[in-house]
Amino acid sequence: MEIRLGSALEVTATEQWRADLRAGRAMTAGMRFAPALGEFPHIGLRNPGSGKILILRSAIIGISGAVDIGFHRHDTTLTTAVDNGHNLLSSGPTGQGQLRSQSNAANLGTVLNRYPGPSGQVIMPVPEWGYELASFAQILFTCYTVDTVLYANFWWAEV
Repeated sequence: MEIRLGSALEVTATEQWRADLRAGRAMTAGMRFAPALGEFPHIGLRNPGSGKILILRSAIIGISGAVDIGFHRHDTTLTTAVDNGHNLLSSGPTGQGQLRSQSNAANLGTVLNRYPGPSGQVIMPVPEWGYELASFAQILFTCYTVDTVLYANFWWAEV
């Protein structure tokens, strides 16, 4: 933290994450998802209308083939609820954010970004503090080739 005479208080992203972690607001959830034959995989983070804002800190994505990865906005709830966020404070409550999945014959949502996906490698396509999800908002990752196994891990704060 840096304080300058006559200026506002400045907090780094690392300091903010540490404060969220210690306050029980830092969450994570992840999964491996193989879509139905001939369909595209989707793994999303959804704010179910919890009264909190979810701030995506980062995401780690892996894929089974050399295909492009899409980062999409799609507010229609994905069909399968997989998990709620795991609090990174050992004694903290379960998160409100939902990890969800769905395979579909077409890619869902509005494209926010598209990334080249090197086969078998893990990428971090979201910059620190990459997206804010208000109530009922959902972001997701998908691949642009059917039958691709997708791995996704989200890290977020609930404020």
